[in-house]
Amino acid sequence: MARRKKKTATSDYLLAPEEPKTEWQKFLVHLEENIKLYVAGTLFVILCLAIAGLIHMHRTVQDQEATTRLAEAVLIEDAEERLERFAELSGHVGRWNAEALYLQGETALEAGKLSEARESFNGVLKDFNTSEFAAPALDGLAFALREEGQNEEALAAYEKLHQEWPSAFVSRRSFLAKGELLEKMERPADAAAAYQRQRDLFPESSSARHAETALDKLLAKHPELVPDEVPEPGDVAPEDGALTEVLSSADDDGATE
Repeated sequence: MARRKKKTATSDYLLAPEEPKTEWQKFLVHLEENIKLYVAGTLFVILCLAIAGLIHMHRTVQDQEATTRLAEAVLIEDAEERLERFAELSGHVGRWNAEALYLQGETALEAGKLSEARESFNGVLKDFNTSEFAAPALDGLAFALREEGQNEEALAAYEKLHQEWPSAFVSRRSFLAKGELLEKMERPADAAAAYQRQRDLFPESSSARHAETALDKLLAKHPELVPDEVPEPGDVAPEDGALTEVLSSADDDGATE
């Protein structure tokens, strides 16, 4: 009887998969086992990028439309018609809503509609208090209140402007108007201080010249506000000069003795 052939492990070894040895091989094996997951993740990322691109494109188109509409409104010469156009744009021009509302207030001032101007400026201060148009809106509000004869409210608006936005251009320029208001309220000392403040903030400017002229007229009416002249160092009054001569003579006599 023929001898049975010994079974070897060669065939089993050839059929068994080779264990991955390098990191790259391990990654390929992992990728093969999770290919569906990777494909789904890639498709999801592509979809998100496409949606983001569409949103950005939509916003860009909206911004261009809003800019065009706002520019068209600004170019309208008639104040009444321009005011109506700004009213239509209010709240519908995206990131330009603050500017549109402020321009609506300025146009209302131009049209002589003070209550509408105040409403627009208050809207800017309420809804866009951190925008660049907040300080100009408060300045415009103070002007509207002055025109309506609400002097105390106007003064409070100027005080708030100087306190909350001291470095804003409209704030630094408004001391002249504040001085005129204080003079109207029969507070000449405070008015003089406001004129001096305006003169010092913008020397050599038209605002400074107007403030200087207003201050000169005010001091002419109220000479008691003119500061006393302080003698410069080294200046000697006549009485002091005579006293100095007497003291010098006394010292010379004492030295002779």
